[in-house]
Amino acid sequence: MSPVLTDAELAELLKLDQTLVERLVAETDLPRVTIAGERRFVTSNVLTWLSVQDTLLVLKEEKEAVSAEAIAASETDTVVVPAQEDEVPFVSRAALLSLSSGASDPGQNLARQQVRDGLAALGDGVHPTLVRLSHDRLHPSPAEADRTSAWRVDETTGSIRHVTMAWAEGDGPPGFVDRPHMALAVTGDAVEFSAKAPSGPSPAAGIVNRARAGGAMVSIPAGNGPWAVTYLYEVGRCGAPTAASLQARLVRDAKTLVPLWLSATSEGANA
Repeated sequence: MSPVLTDAELAELLKLDQTLVERLVAETDLPRVTIAGERRFVTSNVLTWLSVQDTLLVLKEEKEAVSAEAIAASETDTVVVPAQEDEVPFVSRAALLSLSSGASDPGQNLARQQVRDGLAALGDGVHPTLVRLSHDRLHPSPAEADRTSAWRVDETTGSIRHVTMAWAEGDGPPGFVDRPHMALAVTGDAVEFSAKAPSGPSPAAGIVNRARAGGAMVSIPAGNGPWAVTYLYEVGRCGAPTAASLQARLVRDAKTLVPLWLSATSEGANA
């Protein structure tokens, strides 16, 4: 085994399959170097790093039991996460409906504020994971007024399309729409969690395939146009899920989305 390893040679050294090695590199601070734009691993650094690790590095992904309703929803790439009978939804069903029905009615503003507060709470819950996985690079807008988007009625449909919280690097306009960013959104019937880029090369096929295999919707056109990879958690047919159940899924899916975001940044593209 050579002292400087490729990804495939690292997998051979660790006796792990390539998918697990990709997750190990994406989700931990395993030492790596970049040589002429190519990622490499120094054997001695890897072994030294491993020797001092005393926690579970990569969580084994177990197949979850899937309800009949979840199976039916799988055709549209959704993950159904209903609340249990003894749990409280992260927002009320009436609040969710306030985005789609009577959206222009100011009497619904209190219900819509509940959606906005629920979104902010979900964002606060997943924020530490985003910070850790991005190596302290992802952050929301520092302006409280821009931290979550205001609700705006779509004049064509008469509904509010979504309320969104976004994370990115540096300063930018609300929602960081001018740069690669992470977005968490609530609509009238779903919660969406995305990695998005307004332009630039497509992310690596390996991690895109992993996202697709995990149920994400992938919108990556040819060329250097805008792209998005989105996990969709339907909350309409089964009632709103709890904050705890949603947060667990957001943390899980962040492990795929953040590496996609990193690949779209200048630092990630050169890594």
